[in-house]
Amino acid sequence: MIILILFLGFQEITSINRGPECGVDSRVICGDFDRDGMNEIAFYEYRSGEYIPRILFLEFNQDTLYVDTTLEDSINPGLWYIGDLDLDGLYDLISTVYIGSTEVGFSIFESPDSFSLPLNEVWRETTNVGVVSKIDVYDVNGNGFPEIYAPKKAGGVKTGVYEYNGTSYELLGFLPDTSGGVHTFGDFNSNGYIELINTYENFGAWVVVLEYDSVNYNEIERIPINTINTVDCISDDWDTLTLRPEFLVKGYVPAEGRVDVYIFRVTGIDVYRIIREFHFYGDITIDYWGGYSATGDVDGDGTPEIVLESCLNVYIIKSTGKDTYRIIDTLPGNWSGSSIAVHDIDFDGINEIIISGGNLQTKESWTKIYKWDGTNISENLKVKSKNKKVRIQNIVGADFKLRDLKNYEIFNISGQKLPSLDGRGWGRVSKKGIYFIKTKNKIFKIIKIK
Repeated sequence: MIILILFLGFQEITSINRGPECGVDSRVICGDFDRDGMNEIAFYEYRSGEYIPRILFLEFNQDTLYVDTTLEDSINPGLWYIGDLDLDGLYDLISTVYIGSTEVGFSIFESPDSFSLPLNEVWRETTNVGVVSKIDVYDVNGNGFPEIYAPKKAGGVKTGVYEYNGTSYELLGFLPDTSGGVHTFGDFNSNGYIELINTYENFGAWVVVLEYDSVNYNEIERIPINTINTVDCISDDWDTLTLRPEFLVKGYVPAEGRVDVYIFRVTGIDVYRIIREFHFYGDITIDYWGGYSATGDVDGDGTPEIVLESCLNVYIIKSTGKDTYRIIDTLPGNWSGSSIAVHDIDFDGINEIIISGGNLQTKESWTKIYKWDGTNISENLKVKSKNKKVRIQNIVGADFKLRDLKNYEIFNISGQKLPSLDGRGWGRVSKKGIYFIKTKNKIFKIIKIK
């Protein structure tokens, strides 16, 4: 017996097919950057096969996306920040750029006036430049001018710290690491100082917690995690019961098509621990370049959710309190990766989810906007068995019956194959929760045990 169930969900409200353009190497950033009363969506892209890089501005007007303008000035992957770095009331934009034919640095572009996009280059880092890597901005020292954290060569690739000094941008020093890494910021231990979460890869991946004490960046803890390619790091107060923000680190293991997700929080005095982990599986044959997740309140309840980029899928993950998290919905991703933003694009008080990415195999690129409306976007099947009900979320468009599921191997959310007498694992499925089944072509599909 098949019963249609309705759940909380998200619906696509508009999209634009950008054709052969691709690009998921940096952030999607939203805002009314030309102050015309309509939001823009800005991101990096390039034309597949020709590699003509640019930053594209799309404008959202009456539920439709239009191409507003482009920025093409030796741009390399990609766009990292739009805000006010020098506190002059004008928008500044940070992009990675080419320096010569092989090296890369970064440039700062600024709006010429209050009603124009930030397209004029005003400063460029050209000495001892680093590699293409994530650039972050945060006012850690609290003086009002946000610092820029960017990769730079200095006896290896380190993270350089830059700040506007009143006339130009100055290199203040380096973080105590040797990798560049990825970053997020916050007072995670509630001691009044800002901590910086850095990742470092040396015979495995490490999460490094640094704290700024008004003078130095001091290492508090270094935590190993079972992954590589730590390409994504975000933070927010997802579990409001803990009264402290959490942070998330994502890695990717290409040989297994596995995306690893670790959520951390402080559990003692300067003790950071993994409180939840997810492991998602995709097709090992696809050309996945990674992507960037986002955080924000997307269902209007006042509590932020995790909008997790995971190759073929984008998962909406919600805290249910006491260090527990569950997947409340799944949206389609892009095979080569996506970058995600959470923003109130239509000014109605509810944040939308913006997913922008591409597929290098099919040479297609999409920018799509999803909105919460209290209804479900996918069918769910409910099938009775002897001692449980199996609810199969129809993520990928294939319908299953219980007898069909017994033909597949099953894995738990941590990626462990469940053993049983028949080798398939169904004899050990006794708890409610999320599981994965592996099909004959090694694509993993998600199911829910009710």
